[in-house]
Amino acid sequence: MGTILLVCNHKGGVGKTMLSVHLAAYAMKQGMRVAAIDTDPQGSMMQWHSRAKVTGHEFPETFLFRPSLLRKEWPSLKKQYDVLVLDTPPSASVVVDEFAPEATAIVVPVAPAGLDLDVLGTTLAAVPRDRVHLVLNRCDPGKGAREVREALLALELPLSVVRDYVAFRDATLRGGTVLERSPSGPAADDVRDLARKVLS
Repeated sequence: MGTILLVCNHKGGVGKTMLSVHLAAYAMKQGMRVAAIDTDPQGSMMQWHSRAKVTGHEFPETFLFRPSLLRKEWPSLKKQYDVLVLDTPPSASVVVDEFAPEATAIVVPVAPAGLDLDVLGTTLAAVPRDRVHLVLNRCDPGKGAREVREALLALELPLSVVRDYVAFRDATLRGGTVLERSPSGPAADDVRDLARKVLS
């Protein structure tokens, strides 16, 4: 079986789609057969994919699936691709319930804010903790969100930091990813560091 990355958090606005796209893009650049799967009805990943096609930027193969259709197509997807990256809705989701047990790694982004910590417990209760990799996401490079980082470290789970760079917003607005647009920049370094850990 290939690698299955599930990116989830019951709280919205923590950067799940941004991480999902960049993890898929990293795997694609390593020569793997990759599918990025958007299960959020808002379809943000699909919109990003469409923008990349218009602007001519690299982007992983991307699908939008309702949970029922994803389950139907799941056996075929696992045969066709080396890596599947699932971006999930910002709420309790049947996708998380059904696919977390199969995930190789469960990537849980957390924004550097107290409210995000308050919701984190419900997310962790819904998934197998032994596969969880926390990401302190959108972290201000200058401040480091020290208190939130210390609270996450206290959970004794693997933790990575992806800092808040303009390069990420540019990639979202203009298509592509920081791995293509700014490959030698610190944003791309953060993505590669996280991807190597969860794909290893």
